[in-house]
Amino acid sequence: MNKLVLGVAGAALLAGGGYVGAAWYAGQKIDGAVERNAELLKKYPIIKVVKRDFQKGLFTSVENVTYRIGCDGVEGASLPGELGTVTLRNTISHHPFAPSMSTEIIYDAKTKAELAKIFKDKEPLQIVTKFALSGAYETTISSPALTYEDPQGKLNWKGLTATIKSDEALSFFDATLKVPGVELATPDNQNISMGELSFEQQAKRSAEGLYVGTSGMSLASLDMNFKDEATPLAIKLGKTELTGESKVTGGLMSGSAKGGIASVQLNGKDIGSMTLKYNLDNLDAAALKQYNDRFWTQGPLQCKSDPMADLQAMQQLLLALLKKDPKLGYEFALKTPEGDSSLALNVASKGLKEEDLANPQAMLPKIDASLAVQVPGALIERVIRETNPAEEAEMALAMFQGSLEQIVAQGFVQNDGKLIKSNFTIKGGQMQLNGQPFDPSMLMGM
Repeated sequence: MNKLVLGVAGAALLAGGGYVGAAWYAGQKIDGAVERNAELLKKYPIIKVVKRDFQKGLFTSVENVTYRIGCDGVEGASLPGELGTVTLRNTISHHPFAPSMSTEIIYDAKTKAELAKIFKDKEPLQIVTKFALSGAYETTISSPALTYEDPQGKLNWKGLTATIKSDEALSFFDATLKVPGVELATPDNQNISMGELSFEQQAKRSAEGLYVGTSGMSLASLDMNFKDEATPLAIKLGKTELTGESKVTGGLMSGSAKGGIASVQLNGKDIGSMTLKYNLDNLDAAALKQYNDRFWTQGPLQCKSDPMADLQAMQQLLLALLKKDPKLGYEFALKTPEGDSSLALNVASKGLKEEDLANPQAMLPKIDASLAVQVPGALIERVIRETNPAEEAEMALAMFQGSLEQIVAQGFVQNDGKLIKSNFTIKGGQMQLNGQPFDPSMLMGM
């Protein structure tokens, strides 16, 4: 036999044997991960495996599994009743260079027929998971775009794509979501139109077991029109954005968020733009992890509920948080043609003890707080005129002016002719309202 032919045959045999060996190795890794996940779910009674069949193969394995979701038959369950069952078929490819799993939802005949009316010959959801032999994975979930119309209305669904990335140890969790848009219209003139929605998150598990990192959300637009009401209502929002960040340093967790709405319209008239931001600092990370374990892992997921014990646990959590001197800051602003409305809240504690919680006099000197609010008078007048029939607007405006004069005279708010505002502070155990000492008993006489 020709030596070249022998060489080629030998190389092919070695390559084939290497491929088979690699496929076997990939199968051991991926099938093993699927088996471990099945064992993990047994820890959570809220998701019960009703039936499972796992057929392993050299190049492909197939798992058929039916889950029952809910806590039916569990006394004192946090989520009583059975929500239903879902059957999945996981087809696992052992391709050594691209191991993956395709997940198919198995519908009953009636549901399948109803979905076929909407999605035609397309799958409502496509779920594909790509694996790395290191244990990392990436799951992609997608839904096709479609237009559906029946006597109840018309739906224009522009699709959905989501990804989830993590590893076998769940040491990190990254996610993205994108919905290009949705339009819904009904025969009775109820219309909702949502522009592109996107979300992303990158989080890592801290030493305390909390997931911290960054996240962001963006909504291009939102229009809602309800024309069949006695008073038609139309709300239109411009671009909405929100970003957040959290971290753990020295056992203390901090978090912040900021965002806003570029424009707000009500019944075709501009209201203005909104912004907000908040921050939380000095939160006991270990206490928060205990909260997650108590009220999720050991509670609803276990189909357990003990209100008295939960209340005691919540009290202990509050005490643990207060011992670390937490801080809260919140700011909201609305920019309008009449001027800026705003609300700013700041609260910080220092050295609070358990016995202080039952003694307001002892607690007050250990809290610093401030609340500042302002709104243009002209904005309130415009809202009153635009939200009341013409024949009632003047009366409503007069009632507002009379109430405003009364609370200004009492010192609760200040009015300089343009801005209506109020400023309340607690510092060193002393309360002040608009720069003057404040006695809470004043509120009893209102």
